[in-house]
Amino acid sequence: MVLSVPAFAQTDVDVEVDDVTMDVAKHAREHRNNGIKNIVAEYMLEQGDITQEELDALKARRAAVREELKALKESGDEEALAARIAELREERAATREEIKAYIDSHEDLAAIIQERREEVRDRRDQRREERRARRGERGEK
Repeated sequence: MVLSVPAFAQTDVDVEVDDVTMDVAKHAREHRNNGIKNIVAEYMLEQGDITQEELDALKARRAAVREELKALKESGDEEALAARIAELREERAATREEIKAYIDSHEDLAAIIQERREEVRDRRDQRREERRARRGERGEK
């Protein structure tokens, strides 16, 4: 089955329904390093440095913080919102330093992360070359 496209939006490409996916954020900066966060969490879990309950509690806390920020934003209290965001930034900086220290103390984890970054970089470069090739075929810059 071929999708129907309005006349003003027609192109030279027919799209098959089977080819349509819902991977909207497929390449969006590899989901802002979530892969690396997951690698660290899985490693800590395997090493026994954190429990699944602690990971679930962190996830629940992040959800609660998002709801809190949403409520502050909807209330219109700009000062309270700015103060809470500043607190969260300080907490995030401290957590980030702890994670960096953890990674530095575990060389095998650092190697896994470096390998993952290289894979992401290679995929990004490949997509960039594919885009350049497509643009070259169409005669664009």
